[in-house]
Amino acid sequence: MRRVVFLAAVLGLCAVGSAGQESPKHRLICGFDSQADLAGIAFTTRHALVTDKQLVTQGAAAIKLTFAKGAGWPGLTITGTRLKGWQDYDLLVMDVRNLSDKRLGLTMRFDDARTNNYETRAHFGKTLRPGATTIRIPLKLLKRENGEPFNLATLRRFIVFTGTRKSDVEIVFDNLRLENEEAAPTAVPGAHMFDFGATTSQTFGGFVKVTPKAKYRAERGYGFTSTAKLNATNSVLPDALLGDYVHASSLSFRVDLPNGSYRVHVSAFHPDRAYSVRIGEVEVFGVWCRVSVAMDVVNQERMEKHDRETSNL
Repeated sequence: MRRVVFLAAVLGLCAVGSAGQESPKHRLICGFDSQADLAGIAFTTRHALVTDKQLVTQGAAAIKLTFAKGAGWPGLTITGTRLKGWQDYDLLVMDVRNLSDKRLGLTMRFDDARTNNYETRAHFGKTLRPGATTIRIPLKLLKRENGEPFNLATLRRFIVFTGTRKSDVEIVFDNLRLENEEAAPTAVPGAHMFDFGATTSQTFGGFVKVTPKAKYRAERGYGFTSTAKLNATNSVLPDALLGDYVHASSLSFRVDLPNGSYRVHVSAFHPDRAYSVRIGEVEVFGVWCRVSVAMDVVNQERMEKHDRETSNL
């Protein structure tokens, strides 16, 4: 089976410290705490406020939606003043709990002043596994279905819905909010940090942008040993570091470093699949050292087992 390497970021460093950062500012859109909280929200499925402390993540209550078996697009719709000012934030965040034992596809739809058909809407999809999930939608990366930029300043409708269901499903929503990401880190002394992606994509703070055309040159000290058949892709992921990547069936990236011991961190993945990546230390002697990245597709059973184990930590 042919494997494809997706390279998002590589860090080679001797020692890295972390500086404290202020908490990101946030704005509550709806806490679903009372009937008054539901003003301006339209529901196209059965719904009820719940006060079970195991289901509520903020405030006094949460909202439970029951999606009946069958077709259609049931859900909730928010309009009005709650949608003002979303362009000033990085993320739309909501706490969700799938009460069923089945996975469920959930879609978030955004309409602005120019939306008049499917092609001019923006969508964000999420598959909910059973149990609790926090959904984070990178607002700055939203695009219309036709690929054009979406204008959050004129947002006029936000919809959460699901599609065809083989059985009744209950979903609990709480703490719908806007957040700003923490300030991106600045360059760290002793670290070599690279953000791989397209020429037009954003570069994560403190990192060096590397595009598929960045062939190694001695005067620069880094680059791909060959740029043949390299491509870059933008993906809707929460930040500028992992939101884009360079990919190929195989690739080699070279960095010139002084002799020494380095810890190498590699983010190598596909956004729709999970891979295991070996991260470790490497001794550098001379100007060229090869670091291999072992990647294996992780099957769904192993991923679900990992999710269950880490959720109990």
